[in-house]
Amino acid sequence: MPELAFFLLTLPISFWAAWSDLSRMKISNRLNLILAAVFVVSGIVLLPLGDYGVRLGIGVAALLVGFVLNQAGQVGGGDAKFIAAFIPFVAPQDIAPFFFTLSLCLLAAVAVHRSARAIPAVRNLVPHWKSWHVGRRFPMGLGLAAGFSLFLAIRAFNLPFLQG
Repeated sequence: MPELAFFLLTLPISFWAAWSDLSRMKISNRLNLILAAVFVVSGIVLLPLGDYGVRLGIGVAALLVGFVLNQAGQVGGGDAKFIAAFIPFVAPQDIAPFFFTLSLCLLAAVAVHRSARAIPAVRNLVPHWKSWHVGRRFPMGLGLAAGFSLFLAIRAFNLPFLQG
């Protein structure tokens, strides 16, 4: 069961992605390359070779789809690369419940961020955060990181949420 190792290895990177997007409205290429490298190294050790190859292929496909969506102005480049870097950590048979979890986390992140932004005392704790001042744009890395880490935690600790 590689999910526990994947969860522990990626949790700090998820925090980094969320913080970076909140503070700078950017998820760096370096972060995404590190996350991808974590999968390349840990996946070869933790997964059967066939599963490893399929997951890498899904990551490449996600990168191509993300590139197209970014060019169409539908998703930020850092967000698209972050998704492509983290999707190989999700087992192919878990894609549907993963995207359900991700959707819930994205909705919750929007609600929490917009609510926090409306409270001056909260906003003043980190007044330099760019995400407070970008109008309708949203730091999607917050919800992406939360959904990714929450789903790995659910699988790693065999939590009943979304168990089929």
